[in-house]
Amino acid sequence: MQLFNANMAINAYIVDLHRRFSDLAYFEVESVARCAPPAPPSNLRSLKPGGARIHTSKALLAIRRTVDLLALPPTLPSQTPFLICMIANTMVAHLSACRYLFKGSVLQLERERIRSSMGALRVLGEYWPLGRRTYREMGIIAREVLGLSEKDIPKVQNSTGKSGDTIGSAQAQAVLSDPIPDTLLYMDLNYSDLDIFPPDYLILQGMYPTMEELCL
Repeated sequence: MQLFNANMAINAYIVDLHRRFSDLAYFEVESVARCAPPAPPSNLRSLKPGGARIHTSKALLAIRRTVDLLALPPTLPSQTPFLICMIANTMVAHLSACRYLFKGSVLQLERERIRSSMGALRVLGEYWPLGRRTYREMGIIAREVLGLSEKDIPKVQNSTGKSGDTIGSAQAQAVLSDPIPDTLLYMDLNYSDLDIFPPDYLILQGMYPTMEELCL
C-alpha cells in the first residue's frame, strides 16, 4: 500500500511539475475542482524551441503510469484520502490531452481511461466526503471537455456486494491494461516519437529521482 501511494504521489508531482511548461493547455472549467492546481502565469510558456514537447512527453508518461496503477487489483477503499487529489490533478491534465492532443482511435482509448478514473473517484466517494465532492467536480469538467455522462462510468461490485461503480471491472481492467497504440497523433509526431523516454533513460538522465536520492 505504501509503495502504491508513493508511486501515485510521484506521478502526480511529475504531472503538476511539467504540465505548466507543456502543450497540455489549461481551460477555465478546471477552476470548479478544488483539488486542481491553478493555471500558471503565462510567462512560463516562453520556452526554448522543442522544450514544450519534452515537458509534454514527461507529463503524458506520468499520466499513463497513474492510470495503470489504478488498474491494479482494487484496494481503493483502504487508501488514504490524499489519493483523491492525486487522481484529480492527473485527470485534469489527462482531459487536456484528450481535448488538445489525442486524435482518432487513441482518443477513444483515452476517453475510456478517463471513465475509469471517474470510476475510481466514485468508489472513494463511498468512503470519503472529499471523494464525493471531487467526483461531482470532475464530472462537470469531463462533461464540458469530452461530453461524458453518468452512464459512461463502469458498473461493478462494490465492497457491500451490490452493484456499484469502481475501477475494478473486467471491462475497465481490459481497457487500462491495453498498451497505447503507435498511432498517437501529437502535433506532427507519432507515439514512438512522443514516448521518447523509457524508464531506464529517465533515471540515467536524472529526470526521475533514484532510490538513493529518495532515501536521503
